[in-house]
Amino acid sequence: MSANPHSQVQQIEKTLDECTKRSEDAEEMDSVDVTKEVVRILSDICNIVRDAPPDAVDIAALSCEVDAILNKGVKYVHSITDENPFVDSFAHSDASPEVLAAPKDHIETILGHDNLKRFLQIIAPFERALPSDCIITPTQSTPTATFIYQARCEITTDPIGVPLRARISSGGSCLAVNTAGGWKYRDAILNYLPLDNASENSKSLKARWFNARLNKPAPFIALNESRKLLFAADDERIKSFAWATPNGDLHEVALPVHTMNSKLFQGPLAILQNRHLIRAGKGSVGCWNLDSVETHGSTGDDIVGKYLEPCNDDCCEEENSTEPSGGSKPSGQVKFADPTLSPTVWQAHPTAAGSMICGFDWEQSHSFSCYVVDLWHGGSIVSRFLGHGDGVLEISTNSADPQVFVTGCSDGYARLYDVRQPLPTMTFNAGRSDSECSAVTLAYPDGIPTLFTGSRSQQEVRLWDIRAQSTVYELSTGNTNVASLVWDDGHNTLYAATECDYIDHIGHHDYRRAKEPKFTKERREQDRQFRDEFTVEDENKDDEDDYDSDDENDYDSDDDDEERGWPKRAFRGEEYYGYLYDAGDHMLIRYKFKEEPDTAILPEYGNASVCDDRGYW
Repeated sequence: MSANPHSQVQQIEKTLDECTKRSEDAEEMDSVDVTKEVVRILSDICNIVRDAPPDAVDIAALSCEVDAILNKGVKYVHSITDENPFVDSFAHSDASPEVLAAPKDHIETILGHDNLKRFLQIIAPFERALPSDCIITPTQSTPTATFIYQARCEITTDPIGVPLRARISSGGSCLAVNTAGGWKYRDAILNYLPLDNASENSKSLKARWFNARLNKPAPFIALNESRKLLFAADDERIKSFAWATPNGDLHEVALPVHTMNSKLFQGPLAILQNRHLIRAGKGSVGCWNLDSVETHGSTGDDIVGKYLEPCNDDCCEEENSTEPSGGSKPSGQVKFADPTLSPTVWQAHPTAAGSMICGFDWEQSHSFSCYVVDLWHGGSIVSRFLGHGDGVLEISTNSADPQVFVTGCSDGYARLYDVRQPLPTMTFNAGRSDSECSAVTLAYPDGIPTLFTGSRSQQEVRLWDIRAQSTVYELSTGNTNVASLVWDDGHNTLYAATECDYIDHIGHHDYRRAKEPKFTKERREQDRQFRDEFTVEDENKDDEDDYDSDDENDYDSDDDDEERGWPKRAFRGEEYYGYLYDAGDHMLIRYKFKEEPDTAILPEYGNASVCDDRGYW
């Protein structure tokens, strides 16, 4: 075989074609064996790119060539494995390894003192002890990272609608979650939490929310820090709302500011240069200049653009629930050099202004890779990031290291990329080959690179030590699926927006009677004594005002514990976590990491029961 990388790639492509043809011609095809062979071939192709000398080969051209072959191979695997669509990792190597989930042992192996046990009960044990030669990165010289890696956190929750995405403003002053709510979850409900004003000691986040009055739930959001604007978009319009004045004074109710007509652009949103709102579409990007686009006026009531007739659909929860502004048309657009591109997720490139790292719906754009598209130079593809086995769901960057980003993928893996290399530098088996990696976020406490991942069906959040190439622990989400994760650098806080599979607009379903392990009852009694000893009397009174007395009796009475519900299809059993907790609802969960956390701040057990005929709105 020729040493020329392009010749090597062409030869391996022939091998791939021969493999797929043999399987198609075979009377009986073993999809497992064929998949393994295709994955091996794809791995060989990636090794050619990895080993290619950058001073002698045009890596961009080689990546383009390899990208087409990888897409062909992955697409074929999906076509023959409908029952198990998860493609094994093929882009890792010894130097750029696949990191597996650590096996199980007790979390107490990393506890600093006994009091930590009281709130660490929400955290799952290790699956086994870490190998003796595996050293977790934080040390005494990195105190913030140490208490994060020891999971010293207060855990607070708030019920929300069905979460779609969570985002934080660039300056960290506001968190937003777009959800589906209202009758049969048909309304675009926006939840937002001004972080500088959020109470850190309350058992409830008390996030604010409002109906964006769009035609349907908004799949995309963005925030502008300096203008204090929250943007939400459905298939036809983009609406913006001010959560505060430019100097930071909070509005009592979010004030409507803009409505933009985006019928030709139905993809993700972004803010460029603090004054351009952009939205991706198929083959192009729409742009609105926020300095000149029409507004709803000082009261937020003016109509913007063409007047839309009121919605008379019986799905509307109340008359004229959709705001009637047709919206301002784009002030400009940028066409992609490749007209088939249709980004479904993107993130501003950490070092190249005007460039977006884009992930795609492979059925529309025919690519499983991430592309960097330069919007300032004709929408051209300037680099490709290879190695995904399915569609990219999330992209995360962090200003602490502008050379890297991480992707979460439907194939169950999170991948860490260096923007200067086309292949992942590390692959994390977050979904363990049976659950998509739906959420990722990068953090750098004390400069230590750290990754949080969440999955759709495994109902947990994982922390990974990137330097040690190891998972550290799991955080329970109360039997809810992780839709989105956000790391708040300024407050050392992780937010998880999670979805409960066991509730709909009618009520809870598929619950059985919870079987509370004996050790959790004992620990709960210890916690109760601990709270009685250290909780101030006035705080107890506030808690009694906040929670119904019958709920408190249900929690304290061992007889009533039997009425607690536990999902029949929960990924974990009651005994897996040291703290028994079922959310019973869609949740915004805050994990507030501190050196000395208040061990009494843990989430309240949800109100799902075995027989639940409550209506849910």
